[in-house]
Amino acid sequence: MLLSTYGSRGVVEPPAGLASLSAAPTAALAPETRARAKTVAGTIRADGATVAARSLLDAID
Repeated sequence: MLLSTYGSRGVVEPPAGLASLSAAPTAALAPETRARAKTVAGTIRADGATVAARSLLDAID
């Protein structure tokens, strides 16, 4: 069974093919991806869910 998905533009896209599925690990393991992930990791808050919940609660008060 093949399943299609909606892409970012709301258009039905065909399921991922072998080429795109095999390219994903290569991109994920590339040195530049690792370096970028390390940089971004330092900017992530450990209390992000709490901050978001408080923002939502403040907005409805």
